[in-house]
Amino acid sequence: MKWIEELEKYFDDISSELQPEVRAFLDEYYEKKDTHSATSLEGLSDEELENLFYLESDYIDIDFYSDKIVLCKNLRVLKFSDIISEFDFLENLTELRILDLSSVEGKHNFIARLPKLIVFSVDSHREESDFLSEIRQAKKLIICSAIGGANYFLQEPPTVFRNFP
Repeated sequence: MKWIEELEKYFDDISSELQPEVRAFLDEYYEKKDTHSATSLEGLSDEELENLFYLESDYIDIDFYSDKIVLCKNLRVLKFSDIISEFDFLENLTELRILDLSSVEGKHNFIARLPKLIVFSVDSHREESDFLSEIRQAKKLIICSAIGGANYFLQEPPTVFRNFP
């Protein structure tokens, strides 16, 4: 995954306070990426949903699967390739570290409510200023790819941005 590679590549640039947490996440990612991953929520038992670590999907009907998403308490990586306009489902994903979305529409205020988020990416969005406000509130956000398509490395969250070379 692209964001795992970026975290590894720029690991030494991450603040020393966050490095142990990021390393623990990376180790857990390598351990569970093949055994606790899914491309759909369909057919997964409650136990499988609870232990799900990585979810990458082209399309998930959030309204239809909201009862299943609530059970994904240990989800660390979430990648959607569909347009997202409702974000209430994220409230239950407090362990989320990487959120990679293709398109965001409507009003949102979810980044700061994800206390452990270290990477946020969105390909298409309406208002840069909405994200900037939220990014400044995110305590642990390290990488952001949301502002005009540019990638930013937050060396000292939430104030210092540096373009990736």
